[in-house]
Amino acid sequence: MRNRNRTIELLAPAGSYETLCAVTEAGCDAVYIGGPRFGARAYADNPDGERLLQGIDYAHMRGVKVYLTVNTLLKNRELAELRDYLLPFYEAGLDAVIVQDPGVMKCIAEWFPELPIHVSTQMTVTQAEAVKLFPKSVTRIVPARELNLAEIAELADATDLELEIFAHGALCYSYSGQCLLSSLIGGRSGNRGRCAQPCRKQYRYEETAEGRADGKRAASGYLLSPKDQCLLPGLHELIETGIDSLKLEGRMKKAEYAAGVTGMYRKWLDRYEELGPQEYRRYLAENEDEMRTDIGALADLYNRGGFCGGYVFDTKGSEMMCTTRPNHTGVKVGTAEISGGTRPSAVLTLTGEVGAGDVLEIRTSGHFVCGDITIPKDMARFDASRPVAIRWDPSFGKIPKKADVYRMKNEALLEEIDEEFVTGRKPLPVCGTFRAAAGEPIRLTVTDEEGRACVTVAGDVPEEAKLRPTTGEDVLEKLRRTGGSGYAWEQLSADVADGLFVPVSKINELRREALEAYESAVLKTFRRSIPKAPETIYGSAPRSADGEDETVTVAGDDAVTLADAERQTERVAVCVCTKEQTEASVRYSVATDLWVDMEGEYEACFTILRTERKLGTAKPVRIGLVLPRVGKGERGRKAVAEAERLLSEEHIDTLIVRTPDQLARVETWRGRFPGLTVYTDSTLHLMNDAAAAFYEEHGADAGTLSPELRRSEISETMASSAWLTVYERTVLMISEQCPHRTAFGCGNPGSNPQGLLYDETAGAMPVRSVCRYCHSLLYNAHVTSLLTVYDEVRTKRPYGVRAVFSTETRRETERVLRALAAAMDGETVAEPIASVAYTRGHWKRGIL
Repeated sequence: MRNRNRTIELLAPAGSYETLCAVTEAGCDAVYIGGPRFGARAYADNPDGERLLQGIDYAHMRGVKVYLTVNTLLKNRELAELRDYLLPFYEAGLDAVIVQDPGVMKCIAEWFPELPIHVSTQMTVTQAEAVKLFPKSVTRIVPARELNLAEIAELADATDLELEIFAHGALCYSYSGQCLLSSLIGGRSGNRGRCAQPCRKQYRYEETAEGRADGKRAASGYLLSPKDQCLLPGLHELIETGIDSLKLEGRMKKAEYAAGVTGMYRKWLDRYEELGPQEYRRYLAENEDEMRTDIGALADLYNRGGFCGGYVFDTKGSEMMCTTRPNHTGVKVGTAEISGGTRPSAVLTLTGEVGAGDVLEIRTSGHFVCGDITIPKDMARFDASRPVAIRWDPSFGKIPKKADVYRMKNEALLEEIDEEFVTGRKPLPVCGTFRAAAGEPIRLTVTDEEGRACVTVAGDVPEEAKLRPTTGEDVLEKLRRTGGSGYAWEQLSADVADGLFVPVSKINELRREALEAYESAVLKTFRRSIPKAPETIYGSAPRSADGEDETVTVAGDDAVTLADAERQTERVAVCVCTKEQTEASVRYSVATDLWVDMEGEYEACFTILRTERKLGTAKPVRIGLVLPRVGKGERGRKAVAEAERLLSEEHIDTLIVRTPDQLARVETWRGRFPGLTVYTDSTLHLMNDAAAAFYEEHGADAGTLSPELRRSEISETMASSAWLTVYERTVLMISEQCPHRTAFGCGNPGSNPQGLLYDETAGAMPVRSVCRYCHSLLYNAHVTSLLTVYDEVRTKRPYGVRAVFSTETRRETERVLRALAAAMDGETVAEPIASVAYTRGHWKRGIL
């Protein structure tokens, strides 16, 4: 039973050592921070190893926990280095490690059984069933940010593991951990901590619209850029769902931002804990202006078009998006009257307070920035009525007569935060007792009110005073001089016998040694001994000087060939979404496995399969059912019920699972449907040997290799237990958002609208809304195909190869299958569809 009287943890970001110190001063209970490797914010000012160790000690001395981010997908050669990387932090008392990769989770649980593991939001946990997959050392779930209030409460009721919920900051458009947009377009993988944030760029969305003269409807702007989330107004509702930790975003932002947000949430969290649920609600109702002012201060620090309540408070659609600007929007503080002419200017009318050092921006209704001003440090030099020069390009059209004025930088607020949290450091309170007696060494005992440690340090034996003896007041005066030590005496006493002389240098030396001994004693309670060497260390693939593996044989005179008998035993899975694709697949004799995707027209697909069986014309193949890519709340339960109905009624041999909670149900499904084969899809990341072992341990007969793997990084172990995709229009994003809904409203919720999203290079990325499960899929503009290098694929000897169809017509499907069959026969083939742009993905180029 979850403890409803628990203390809620405030978890703050630490993108640097400076920020760690600042958010600690601002009142956080824990920080999450990346080291020099393996963190999901590779471009943050992550501290090096020694600095991070200092940060762990700094936080622990102040009662703050430190969680290390290892929330990226690791390749085999990196996995072999992970234990040595973590070892010094483990010994220093690291409080937990945050992980995304199931292989990493498996290894850390085996290597460091005493180290708590937090399952990252990038693992896309949406249901409590996933808990069955986790080792005992997993103590916390950070579920997908797409859960709403009711779904969070449901998850909290179903598990005793801690729940950490994101409360403030930037949101991803895609489910975290399920985005390949930056990876496949720019070669910078979000799953590897190097996201280039392409979602913050401008796009144009088009779809065919009936009843319009041009046959189309379109929208442009920052269509993939959500507003920042702020849950401060609903803090009490979130706490009452049963969560344990409130997470704040900001590892890529400055210390002032992180500390300012932390301090604000600390204020209201303390008030809630002080007043209790009922009194807190009454206080909110009576002090709306205070909450409004504080949210305004948060907006001054950073906001994108204002704040939203995120998925937690069900603000999907255009309300949640900022399509006009991808970065800080500022706070409106006035208006501007613009005069035209050859040298246009504006006169400002300020409706909000501004101060010295503030930066103002003049912005038209079309969000064009046509002027800015920095208020002088000497406010006497600022005249709000003085016209401000306007920049205007005639190509923008007619100069507007009015504009708005936004404050982009609140200098006074930043200075206040800096003084209180960033540069101002509160000393640690300690208690001390000094004693000097004849014939005994002087002693100083240091402890604290919490009783974390108590140490006594002895010095020299005091001499008999020849002139003026040392008094207790003399000692206290010298001991109180703790400047620069980071400590301050909360209580201090001195017992000095009459007639003794204690040199000042000895008092100072004793104080320094005692405080150092106290700190060492406190930190010793966090230290761990080195665990025994693990039985299993997953190694790296052999690599040559040019970075390729030494066993790859490419097509040409030396191409690897297989005997006809062996070639005939190759597994070939074809995954279909539409009736036409199904018809093409069952009548073309290449597939050994035919998978029907529940995110497509699965009813029509199974109708075709039943008809073919009845007519006796279908080639015997294993039929598979592919579950939805996400399944949260009631929609997830309905998807499971529908899948179980299909398993009961259709001739289904195979189940392809895509989420942790689906994988956790495998044992149950095998009990109900004996002989069922289970595979994991690429949404369950497989980038190393440990991940392959993890999926096998939990009932998967084979996985699917990550599309981010380079061919040289695919080990024999991985390949033998995984499908390798040779044809697919890769899904770049899985989102609870929908460009159709953002641009035109939800409309007919069962219509599954489709459109094209154009980026700045004019690449057309298909978008498909899956209304049944209320999410959308963004596909790559280029189709990933390895058909022309099939001999290279064959050298890997995978468990099987996959061809995944999504937007293809019947004829296009037939052409792809024909090319695949030819490639399997050892023929040299061309890409099958002339009108399509192709890529080999990361097969050769790889990612960092």
